[in-house]
Amino acid sequence: MPTNIIGLDWSDISAAFDGVGKISVFSADNFEVNEIAKSINGADSLAVWVHGEKDTQLKECRSVVETITKGANNSANVVWTAGLQSKKQVFVLAGWKPKGKISKE
Repeated sequence: MPTNIIGLDWSDISAAFDGVGKISVFSADNFEVNEIAKSINGADSLAVWVHGEKDTQLKECRSVVETITKGANNSANVVWTAGLQSKKQVFVLAGWKPKGKISKE
């Protein structure tokens, strides 16, 4: 079970994903996140969980998040957390707001 250095709660996620119409989930081992960055093309919201091993430093986690966010919309809402566990893993929730108007009928 991971030990979180920085925590996210529901209010963080809810605020970041307000108005989102589509959500996708991504994961990667060993901080290999370049494919995730390509897959989240233009995302409006991101929640990122970065889990490192006991010797992982916060600056390495921040670098992982920065790499991922390169694929998102420039004004995307991004929240992230870092924690420690037995191997390096990243989990990403990406959300996109609907383009144009949606009828409520």
